Amino acid sequence: MREIKFRAWDKKSEYMYDPDDNNMEMFMYLDGLLYYDGDPTENYILMQYTGLKDKNGKEIYEGDIVKAKLNGSFIGVVVYERGSFKIEEKMDIKNRPYILLEQWNQEDWKTTEVLGNIYENPELIE
Repeated sequence: MREIKFRAWDKKSEYMYDPDDNNMEMFMYLDGLLYYDGDPTENYILMQYTGLKDKNGKEIYEGDIVKAKLNGSFIGVVVYERGSFKIEEKMDIKNRPYILLEQWNQEDWKTTEVLGNIYENPELIE
């Protein structure tokens, strides 16, 4: 079973709150909004942890831009859709629109690397 945790992008201050940050007040606030039917999406974008780590041991979240090797190298964005995490390819090589993370084996993950994320490093996918 994977660990369930989130990080949050603050739209106003353009700052990424990571669950490992010492800013527990922010996460208590977001946690309260989620439990009391609040709408944290007005000011924050929540991103879920995939339960996976890249080749350097960095946790992989929704919104991360990754470089992966699976029948050739490509750069893509991690998204959560229809109950699954997948990598949507942004630099279209061989017309693969996405790759489901569940289909990867341990060897595939040994070469995957988080390059950044779509909020702090949008230039990586432009």
